[in-house]
Formats: sequence, structure tokens, C-alpha cells
Amino acid sequence: MTISYLQLSFWVFFNTFLCFNIFAQTNISLQEALQYAKEHNEDLRSYQTEAQLIENNIAQTKSKNRPQINGVVDVRDNLKLQTSILPFNPDPSPTAVQGATPVQFGTQYNATAGIELNWAVYDPNYRQNIRSQNINTKINANSTKTKENELLWEVKKNYYAALLEKEKIKLYQKNVVRTAKFYEDAKTLYNNQQIQEVEVLKVQLEHENQKTELEKAQQSYEKSLIALKYTLNLPLNESIVLSDSLLLKEYNQSLSNNAITTWQAENQLNYQSLSLQIEQEQMNQKRIKSTFLPTVNLYGYVGTQAFRQEFNILNTNEPWFGLAYVGVRVNVPIFDGFLKKNQIQQSRISIEKKQIEQQKFVKKYDYECTQAIIAQENAWKNLNIQRNNLQLAEAIFQNINTRYKTGLALAKELTDAELKLTDAQTQYLARLYEYVVAKLDLEKLLYF
Repeated sequence: MTISYLQLSFWVFFNTFLCFNIFAQTNISLQEALQYAKEHNEDLRSYQTEAQLIENNIAQTKSKNRPQINGVVDVRDNLKLQTSILPFNPDPSPTAVQGATPVQFGTQYNATAGIELNWAVYDPNYRQNIRSQNINTKINANSTKTKENELLWEVKKNYYAALLEKEKIKLYQKNVVRTAKFYEDAKTLYNNQQIQEVEVLKVQLEHENQKTELEKAQQSYEKSLIALKYTLNLPLNESIVLSDSLLLKEYNQSLSNNAITTWQAENQLNYQSLSLQIEQEQMNQKRIKSTFLPTVNLYGYVGTQAFRQEFNILNTNEPWFGLAYVGVRVNVPIFDGFLKKNQIQQSRISIEKKQIEQQKFVKKYDYECTQAIIAQENAWKNLNIQRNNLQLAEAIFQNINTRYKTGLALAKELTDAELKLTDAQTQYLARLYEYVVAKLDLEKLLYF
């Protein structure tokens, strides 16, 4: 059965339309993808939850420094009263034995009810703890921003990768239609005995190759969409369509390779987080040193108590006796077995370790920036070279195609030119994507 050029063209366009639209339910632009990722990424939500926990810890610390008031009820059954020794016998009778005498005081049932107050009037650790937790808030904010930047970079990278595969589908779609036309023309020339059958077979082979490449591009496009959906935390079975279909072309038209010669590691979030960790460790040193200072607590109690020989505590006819007191407790550290000294030494070692990590970060960052700038420059050069190659391949193909139609070129020359043009087109798309990724990598280093 012979398939006409028009039938094949319809098949190619219909097949591509199905690939992009039949299951399409969600159109998503790059900006929408970035926004969706920020709102639905589980790691970001985890960092946001951590921020809430830190704020809650700060509130708890502040609450502990406020007066603590509790209601107290105590009912006791003295199964055996405590015995005390008097140095004399209180019995005045002449027959009483003189000397130390054991006696028991109290009643079998005692009850107390009242309100007690405890207040840490002065705790030298309080301010240091609050400051340390505030630094934790800043560290978590930096970690959240770093994770968000990495996520946005990953979304952009996957979005551009999917766009590249989409452009490849369009490219191979046109190639299939074009080779189908060549195949129809070759059969006509063969029927007119202008070329040999082998020339027709060569054109047919190239046509089949382009159809295979189209199917491979469609499969790659589906895989790239799955990677994008995974990054966005979308259900993998949800169908999406990239609405920024011309983003690569627009990016290409606005390409510039501005020279970058300076960068500051101190502006990076990771560096700032290390600085905050050093500050936090210095705060920890101050906290440890503050434990050499005394703590002052105010306490008090007001209530009533009852004493009964029988269990009739709730009997209102029996008396209850009032009780109240206030006091100040001062706890003065004297000797802790050199615990604080060792803790301070450990803190100093931790600070030194963080400072070494900072120095390593600066060196690594300088290296990565230098490499990223070189990579971008090389990608820019390769893109320009491939752009020129593509223009040459297009010119050669047009020339041979014109000659082929007039019988001045063989089918082999046409298929060779077609292959070179297709390769130049795919290579150009690949170089464009490499440049976009190189630019994103550099932006990630400089601005994230």
C-alpha cells in the first residue's frame, strides 16, 4: 500500500499533536512551575516547620523566666509518726525516769492546700539562650533560602531540558515531512527512469530513520516531563503541557556573554550560615562563663493546713490553720570538677573548626566560580560555532536540493546533505541547552 505525501504529513502532525495535547490538562509556564515548586516542595515545608519550632522554643524560654504559680493540695496519712528524742523527761512525777526520752509529735492525718510561687529573678543564662535561639532562626532562614534557590535552579534546568526535547520533536516532525516529499519525488524520478532503484531505497531509508528519531524524541520528551513533575512534586500520572514553548528561542535571541571578573564569597548564604554558627558558638562560650555567676530565685507560699486524728478532712467544724512564707534562694557555684573549663575549651575548638570550614569554602567557591565562568565562555563559543555550522548546512542542503530537482545531483548527495543538516540542527539545540545550563550554573553560584 502506497502512502501519499499528504497522508504522511497528516500522520506526522496528528501524531505530534497527540503527543503534546491529547492528555494535556495542565498548561504550565516556567514562572508558574517555579511558584508551584516553592509552594509544594516538602523540604521547604520542613524548613518552614523548623522555623516555627524555633520560634516556639524562644517563647518557651521566655515563659520559663516568668513567675511560675501553681496550686498545691497535699493529703497525708502518717502510718507511723516520726520519733524525736528529748534530752530530758518532761514528766514531772517523782517516779518518772530521767534522761533522754523518745516522743512522737503530730496527728495521723495532715492536709495542706495553697498556692506556691517560684520566680527566677536573675538567671545569667537567660539572655544568652534567647540570643542563641535568635541566631538559630537566622541559620534556618539561610538554609531555607539555600534550599529554595537550589530547587528553583533544578526546576529551570528540567524545564529547559523538556523544552529542548519538545524542539527536537518539532525538528524531526519537519524532517519526516521533508523526507516523505523527497521519497515521493524519488519514486516519480524512478518511474520516469531518471534514477536507479537504489537511489529510491536510500531516500526511503533516510525517511525511516527520521521517523525513528521522531519516536525517540517523543520518548525523551515524556521522560523529561516526568523529571520535571518529580521536581515540582506533582503526581507523576498528571499530564502537563509546557506553555513557554518559545522560551529557548527567546533566550537565544537575548543571549549575551557579559564578562564577570569579581565575586564575593562573603555574600553567599552558606558562608553567612558558617559565620552565624561561629557567632552562635561564641554565644555559647558566654553562656558557659555566665554559669560562674550565681542565680537568684524568689519563692513563696500561702495556704492552709489541717491536722486530724480521724479522716475527716472535709469536716468544716474542725479547724484549719493558715500558713504563708516568702524566701530568696541564691545558688552560688563553687566547684564543678573543671566541667565549665572543659566546655569552654570544646567551644573554642568548635569555633576554630568553623573558621577552617569558612576558609575552605572561600577557596572552593573561588575555584567553582572560575570554572563556571570558563564553562560559560566555552559554551558560548561552541554555540556560535554551531550556529555558523547550521547556516552552512542549510545553505548546502538548499543548493543540493535545487540541483536534485533538476537532475544534477544524486539521491546520495541529497541524503548526505539531509543527514548533515539534521545533525547540525540537533547539535545546535544541544549547544544552546549547554549554554543555558552553564549560565544557570553561574547564576546559581553568583546570586543564590
